Amino acid sequence: MHLQPLFDRWGHDAEYVEEAIKYYGDFLPIPIYLNHSKARMNVVQSQWFDPSPEEEALEQELAAYFDETPLDVIPIHTDPPAQISGALYVSPQRTPGFSGDSNVTVTVMRMVISHSIVDLVPPWASFLRGILELTGCRPTASREDLVRDDAFENVRDRIEEKLFEHFEALAGEDPVRFNSILQWHRYTLAGASLFVPRLRRLLARHYRFQTSLGELTADEILKRSKACPIRDFDFDQVVWYHSDRRQEKWLNSLFAQHDIPCVYPTRSFEEAFLASIIGDLSEIQAIDFRLAHPSSKNFSEQIAAARDVEAVEGEWSDFLAIANAKIFTAEFREELPVMTFLNEKNSLIQTFEDLKKQGTVPSAFQRIIDRQLGSRDEAKNEILLNRRHRLVGRALQQSTRSPIASVLRLLVLQSLSLAGATVPREVLDTQSEDLDWIADALWGRTLD
Repeated sequence: MHLQPLFDRWGHDAEYVEEAIKYYGDFLPIPIYLNHSKARMNVVQSQWFDPSPEEEALEQELAAYFDETPLDVIPIHTDPPAQISGALYVSPQRTPGFSGDSNVTVTVMRMVISHSIVDLVPPWASFLRGILELTGCRPTASREDLVRDDAFENVRDRIEEKLFEHFEALAGEDPVRFNSILQWHRYTLAGASLFVPRLRRLLARHYRFQTSLGELTADEILKRSKACPIRDFDFDQVVWYHSDRRQEKWLNSLFAQHDIPCVYPTRSFEEAFLASIIGDLSEIQAIDFRLAHPSSKNFSEQIAAARDVEAVEGEWSDFLAIANAKIFTAEFREELPVMTFLNEKNSLIQTFEDLKKQGTVPSAFQRIIDRQLGSRDEAKNEILLNRRHRLVGRALQQSTRSPIASVLRLLVLQSLSLAGATVPREVLDTQSEDLDWIADALWGRTLD
């Protein structure tokens, strides 16, 4: 063989040859020496290839080779037809998003084929690193990848099965370690579980959601979410939820009167994640996943303790239209004149509508927005006016041209603002007009 001039350095600089040996031949069973050195270049044998590795030594070798401390080590040794020998470990590095390529080194006959074979480890386990000897797989002609054939598919399926067996056993035998891994890689695992039922079933017992009763798993939420036997006789459980963090304190005060929780799936994927868990169980149980809003079935009566809920219509509907919300009247605790319930989709739709006016939203993107968020009416905030409250009750009995009507509108707009709703410019103008009219009325003037 003759080296081309471009690669002449390989014949003169031992550093390049040493790097190649370590990259491709570190685990070959035959020791390799360079330039009569007494120190061999390759490792030859490692704990991860041992069918019965010593646990602490294996962890130390992986930590030294990959230069990071494993959160958990998973030895994998299987027999043909999907013969695998090696070890994977949970990386302490957080992986972005719900997927990614895992950095798993693969050897065939102990020759390194690649340090990152794509599609070998399932997407939900992209936080794994390690080294695997895949005896039955065939390298490509370039020896930089593996041929995607039946042998590769069998190995991939076997790896996923071993991973599930390991994590399911770990969750039962060492829940502290499993929950630590889940907490560290929660975005990857919970996001991926939307598409992997077996993973979803595992996380349902361990992934903790924020609720009005503190952090609870999906299983714990369902145990506490008993349906009202009188009002919800067609369901076994009703799971209440609200995804707007601005409403947590307010909803906590309402749910404090009950033993059932309100779930706050505030992370972008958690609402779909919890809905999927409930969907899995709905085949054997009657479960409803219900938004904590006055228009939701039985929320006003059962949770908010509001009676005789009626939609505001006629001149009062027009008068309070500036609030851009669904307005209801009801009877509830006398000290509360108004209760406001935000819908996070409302502010999102408003943001996209503002962008649309500027011509910055592509039509294809707008169609996705419309499909995901629904109509503006469906996403409106909701407000309950308390007929039992002295001011509200009197105001509703009078014309909207009276000063007390303006006082009530100010209460409604203030309630929205305090809840964290976005207040457009026209609302501020209306508030100013109402204050002027109230001031004039107090001075004995009349509305023209």
